[in-house]
Amino acid sequence: MKVDDRAGNWFSPRIRQRNRGSMMWRELAGAHEGVELREPASPSSIKAIATGLGQPVPDDLRALLQETDGIQDAMGCDLVWSSANILCVNHAFHTVSDFQALYMPFTPLMFFGENGSGDQFGFVRTPERNDVFWWDHETDSRQWIAPDFETFLRRTLKADGKHWYRAGMQAKRPEAPGGAEMTQRKNREELVAMVQQLIDATLPEEGADRLLEEVEASVPHPRVVNLIYHTDPQPTAEEVVDQALSYRPVEL
Repeated sequence: MKVDDRAGNWFSPRIRQRNRGSMMWRELAGAHEGVELREPASPSSIKAIATGLGQPVPDDLRALLQETDGIQDAMGCDLVWSSANILCVNHAFHTVSDFQALYMPFTPLMFFGENGSGDQFGFVRTPERNDVFWWDHETDSRQWIAPDFETFLRRTLKADGKHWYRAGMQAKRPEAPGGAEMTQRKNREELVAMVQQLIDATLPEEGADRLLEEVEASVPHPRVVNLIYHTDPQPTAEEVVDQALSYRPVEL
């Protein structure tokens, strides 16, 4: 069933969940060929995650597990682990001494799935956050990649096994003839028009998704989606672009 989300709600899981009914997550994942869904997790197995790790299970992850105890993508990768594996893997990362010697602490994190090459996806639980992070097992970096669980699932399932978040991290701002000042002015004008389209919410979901990805690849700000959709009061397109272009990462 195709749902018309042109009202701008495609970044709001709770609004869409109310509109689409109780089987939102099965519908979302099942729309992709080759995806394997499972029976719902038992309430006791979901509760065991919170009890065993001493961390609350994020609402969206809990809701998904109540519909399907994990998701395996078309490539055979456990994009979302079963409730038992979520508890088992996180407990190991939190307690095994070898991990503690090799990596920064994992205790603030709750991993929920993997990409098949050793990297994992998770939530920050201390402090509690609903956005999704990617852990690179080779560098031990923890990178923000999505503003919420639904956005992460949509992008990852649509990517058909491609690591879309790696490309986003490596993207460079485009260059143009005429020097840096002209390039920035031209880019800013284009970006303002693009952000205005996203604010107006006139595009279908796939078009808005592509447009947002173009904006994200053109600015240094790691959470431009939050500037557009999760800032109160709503900033203008010009304010969003200026904040996104002026962002400078903190050097550690």
